[in-house]
Order: sequence, then structure tokens, then C-alpha cells
Amino acid sequence: MSQDYRLIQYPNKLCIGLVTFDKHGNPVKLTTVKTEASTVQDLTHLMIYQMSAFTKPIIEYTVFEPLTIDDDSVKTALAMIRNKHDN
Repeated sequence: MSQDYRLIQYPNKLCIGLVTFDKHGNPVKLTTVKTEASTVQDLTHLMIYQMSAFTKPIIEYTVFEPLTIDDDSVKTALAMIRNKHDN
């Protein structure tokens, strides 16, 4: 897994977050970042890393929302699979 700062698009705002990616490069976790450090040098480095988010693709916040699957969705998916195997 790897991490990178990215812009996160919400309905009414953009923010910078620390995104964890799986081994396939898919975003799997979003961590809210605080821009604070104990020295000017450390804060400068942190800001440079965070500003790199502006050079990368924006990620929609919905990617990080939990998936909910109801019984009707499962039944529909199973029916589609059965129909495909029957053909």
C-alpha cells in the first residue's frame, strides 16, 4: 500500500486529504490532515507535499463511502449471473 496527498471533491468544497491506495492503485482510505509541525522546516516540507495534490487527479469523496447492498440488489445480481450461464 502507498499513500499520497490528493484533492478530495465534496458537493460544495474541495480539501486536501491523505489517501491510502491498495496495490492496484485504487484509493481505499482517506485520512483528514492537519497542517501543523514543530519547526518551520518541517512545516515547509509538509506544505510542499500537500501542494503536490494540485498536480494529480481529483478524487470524489463517494469513493470512500461504505457500500450498502440490500437483498433486492443481491437477488438481481444472482439472476443476472444465472441468466448469463444459461445462455
